[in-house]
Amino acid sequence: MAKFSRDYTRQAKFSMVLSIISVLGALALIILLGRNLTWPDVVYGNKLYPAMVYLAGMGTLVFAVAGFWLGMTSWGEARNERPRYSTIGFFVAALTICLTISMLAFFWSRAQVVG
Repeated sequence: MAKFSRDYTRQAKFSMVLSIISVLGALALIILLGRNLTWPDVVYGNKLYPAMVYLAGMGTLVFAVAGFWLGMTSWGEARNERPRYSTIGFFVAALTICLTISMLAFFWSRAQVVG
């Protein structure tokens, strides 16, 4: 891990890859939330559905935070040959973090289980 932590070009590439994976997770979360538009089914019925939404959201947040952190730490380094990758990874991950937290907050506020 010590060698990886000093190779800023590799960190920048890995940041961009993790950010793209987090975007795919956010798209899966949007599909999961858009699939079930009948709130009574969510509230009264399926107990597996909220678990799937929260699991997809947390997985997306893990990848997005990792991409954000790697993009932030490799952004202004002189030995980074690809600073554009750091910038892309940083901003895409930041956008994905905001979007995922907003979607999870919306789901949590609308899907309170009754009974």
